[in-house]
Amino acid sequence: MSQEAQDRREFFRIDDDVIFDVHPVDAQTAQHTAAVDVASEGPSWHVLEALAIIDHKAQQAASVIASQQPAILRYLKLLNDKIDLLARHTVFSSYQHLPKTRISLSQDGIAFKSPRMLYKGSFVVLRIIFLPQFTPVITFAQIIRCESRDNSYNVAAKFYRLEATQQQVIAKALTKAQQQA
Repeated sequence: MSQEAQDRREFFRIDDDVIFDVHPVDAQTAQHTAAVDVASEGPSWHVLEALAIIDHKAQQAASVIASQQPAILRYLKLLNDKIDLLARHTVFSSYQHLPKTRISLSQDGIAFKSPRMLYKGSFVVLRIIFLPQFTPVITFAQIIRCESRDNSYNVAAKFYRLEATQQQVIAKALTKAQQQA
C-alpha cells in the first residue's frame, strides 16, 4: 500500500470510546433479517433511534433558521438542550451503566477487542452508541480478521448490509472526531 493510500486510510479512521456490544449470528440471519430486529432490546432502543432521527431533522431546520432568525435559533437550541437533558435522565440512564469500549472505526468497518474468538467469515450483529449524543447504530458485520493477543482477540470486521441512515451516522461520527482532532 502506498504512503498516500495509507495516509488516506488513516484520515478516514478514528479511535473512539462508545457503548458497544457484539453478538455472533448465523449467515442466514445476517442475509435476511434486519439488524434492529435481532439486537434491539426493548422499547428504549427504538426511542434512541427516534431521538437521533428527530435531532438530524432539527439540525437541517436549524441551518435554514440560522440565517433568517438567529434569536429564534438560540431559543430553539435551548429547548433542544432541555429536551436532551430529560432524555438523558430517562432513556439514556438505562445505557450509562454499560462500559465504554475503545473501537477503531472507518466508513467500511470496525476493529475492536473481543474476549472470545470470532471466526473469519462469520457474521456478528453490532450495537454501537456514539457518545455523548447517544446516537445508536445497529448493523451486521462480517469478520475479516481475528488475532489472539494477551487473553483477548483483536477483531476486524467489515460492515454488512449497512443501511443508508446508519452510514450517515457513522460518517457524521467520523467527521466530528476528525474536526475535534
